[in-house]
Amino acid sequence: MRIIVDTNIWIDFLAGKPETLELKSLVSELKVLRHIWVESELRVGNIPKSEIFFSYYKQIPETIFVNYEILFQFIQKEKLAGKDLSFIDVGLYASAKMGNHLIWTNDRNLKKLCESKKILFKG
Repeated sequence: MRIIVDTNIWIDFLAGKPETLELKSLVSELKVLRHIWVESELRVGNIPKSEIFFSYYKQIPETIFVNYEILFQFIQKEKLAGKDLSFIDVGLYASAKMGNHLIWTNDRNLKKLCESKKILFKG
């Protein structure tokens, strides 16, 4: 299975946090997927040498993007309303579920959901 890496993991990786060092080898082994919403969050952040980072990031294969209408249906089907998830969290989760992927995140609520659905990557 491939792994969709959430924004918080990328931020920790770029900060050199040891618990995320595995990300480098996972990227090299083509086990990581990028998501447009994670990229969007990273782009509005303050990443040192961002041009270099994004030139590498764009080489990572992209996961499926679930359009809004399907995502709205998915929220109902999966009973995700009221679970303290952001819309981006739901988008990542939907992409992972529909693409049969894992998610690596430190977000408490998304992590709890992914763990209950057995799609949490434990780095």
